[in-house]
Amino acid sequence: MEIAIPSPTEVEVTGIENKLSKEMLNNLLAMFLINENYYTRIPSEGETACKPHRTEMCVYTKFLWSGFKLPIFPETMKILKYYSLTPAQVQANSWSMILAFNVYFHKLKKEPYVDLFKRIHMLNKAKLFNKEILKSGWYFFNKRPNEFDILSKK
Repeated sequence: MEIAIPSPTEVEVTGIENKLSKEMLNNLLAMFLINENYYTRIPSEGETACKPHRTEMCVYTKFLWSGFKLPIFPETMKILKYYSLTPAQVQANSWSMILAFNVYFHKLKKEPYVDLFKRIHMLNKAKLFNKEILKSGWYFFNKRPNEFDILSKK
């Protein structure tokens, strides 16, 4: 069962406060070798990760631990754009799946494409305590049943 692709106006996360200080942010930037040419800031009160300013994007610190790097692969941006998602809306494990998909094709020296990603993976709304988080804005990908062998078929 597939879910409808969200529109950017449907997603909102409330009640989650930023716990990152400027010093912690600087330490993360150094630890993960994020280029100082990227403008970084801590969210203002009331800002949410799923609704960044038009020219910005937000990432959670867990993303850095799951392999998030800048710049983002163009193929990854195409996947996010297709599903109308920002990086902050994709759960960390699913972010790793997107990265693995790209790395797999880069090793094969072939370009990954969104249609194949859609055929292998399914978008799902995140759940918390066995309840769907209404309008949470968080999503995850999982493998479609019986589609895993698609990459090994000739």
